[in-house]
Amino acid sequence: LQRLLPPRVSARRGSWLRRERKATTAGLLWPANSLLPATPPRAGHFEELEAAEELLASLPALRKSPSAYRRKIRDLVPAKLRLHERAPEEAEELAERAALVCSFLGYAYLRAGAELSELPPSLAAPWAEASAFLDRAVSLDYVSTVLSNCTVVHGADDDEPAVRVDATFTGSDDERHFYAIHARVETAAAPAVRAIVRELDAVEAATSA
Repeated sequence: LQRLLPPRVSARRGSWLRRERKATTAGLLWPANSLLPATPPRAGHFEELEAAEELLASLPALRKSPSAYRRKIRDLVPAKLRLHERAPEEAEELAERAALVCSFLGYAYLRAGAELSELPPSLAAPWAEASAFLDRAVSLDYVSTVLSNCTVVHGADDDEPAVRVDATFTGSDDERHFYAIHARVETAAAPAVRAIVRELDAVEAATSA
């Protein structure tokens, strides 16, 4: 747990949960939102993902025609992310966004009609590159469905925060609610996170005195 709290983090490149980062990116324990970032990786911000982002935005409708959807995925030109050529913050934001986009499109591809077990290079290549950079498995995970996919909007102190959900498979309110409730749990944990931070700071101060 202590490794998640800035500045008590290692500088290991590509380890998303263990790097000290600005509050505009995801992955550390932020006292206001627990594990949720202040701002998730931005949709539509990276030219390399533009074509895939367009498919993601239309995913609920595209899934109704499985063969056409799979054809569109196969026709994508694999995105070349070149993560190690970028500044660290930009690289990690792009990697997180690529992981989210590819995981939603990839799982939809594998389950469109008859289930498949292999992805085309158009998704496999950028997803593998992003996952290797982030030191995470190639998988649809909690980070992509919740932490990078939800934006919490705080209102008055006594109001329940609103949650905006970016990507869904179905476009349904039920799916959005499923992701949003997890984001609210993260936010509700914020007082506990602040208490942990205070205790760790106290222990560190006592041991270094």
